[in-house]
Amino acid sequence: MKNIHQLAGVPIDMAIFLRVIERGNFVRASEDLGLTPSAVSKAISRLEDRLGVSLLARTTRNLNLTSEGGIYLKHAKDIAAAIERAEAETASSSKTPSGPLRLTIAAALAKHQIAPLLPEFLKRYPAIEIDLNITEQHVDIIKENYDIAIRPGALIDSNLIGTKLAEADRHICASSDYIARHGRPQTPVDLRKHNCLTTSGFPTLSRWQFELNKEPFSIDVTGNIKCDNTDLLLDLALAGKGITRLLETVCGNALQSGALEILLEQHHIAEPVPIWAITPPGRLSLPRVRVFVDFLKQKFQHRPWSKIS
Repeated sequence: MKNIHQLAGVPIDMAIFLRVIERGNFVRASEDLGLTPSAVSKAISRLEDRLGVSLLARTTRNLNLTSEGGIYLKHAKDIAAAIERAEAETASSSKTPSGPLRLTIAAALAKHQIAPLLPEFLKRYPAIEIDLNITEQHVDIIKENYDIAIRPGALIDSNLIGTKLAEADRHICASSDYIARHGRPQTPVDLRKHNCLTTSGFPTLSRWQFELNKEPFSIDVTGNIKCDNTDLLLDLALAGKGITRLLETVCGNALQSGALEILLEQHHIAEPVPIWAITPPGRLSLPRVRVFVDFLKQKFQHRPWSKIS
């Protein structure tokens, strides 16, 4: 988190107000800013006195924005983002990228595609420090103050800036051990006789898509294991526990090595999924953020996870 001395250019009371909203109470905001809770409270009161309105409705347990507070918050965010963008763009031509780079990435994508690239990136930019959050959950990157989220799938928040890095296909695959013991499915309907390992929490991911005689159709697959971690599904497939359907960013290395085999390729609809670098407004202008996004775009442009790369 930024302390109060790092919020250069933003009026101090406005900066404190923004941090209180981000953190949800005076105590957590004061810890971030290096102030006492009393100093934070006085700053908010001073701002309210100057504006002549109440920005926050305070109770013993909660802080809630008033309608006037909501209006002020919108403009305060725009002002802070504009200041950060202006300073970053002014300095970017000469400033060496440096400082903490806060990333949030799903576990499998981080393990198989991002982590192997970090040594090269840090060698190229030794003044940057990586702060990496691994989670399968959706993260509010503005509220949690992350620089970049690397996510597959559709963009769902219009307040964020998405940079498309690449696309990845889905593949149905299994180990040779599983195929030897249970047979190779010849048609999509054969999957109903097999143990299929699926992603929990997303019913559509248990409905695998196919095309036969140019007509699309789907099969609802079942099995004895569902999991919200695709890297664990990969491990289970490698161990011969069933058939799974994964993004090639997860299973690509296993396919290239022959540890897994692609099944039903002639019928399966790959459903390409975009991979995004998502940033808060204005953040992409920061040198440390810009060079990381450009680095990933350069590394991903040839889809190194692809079975045909």
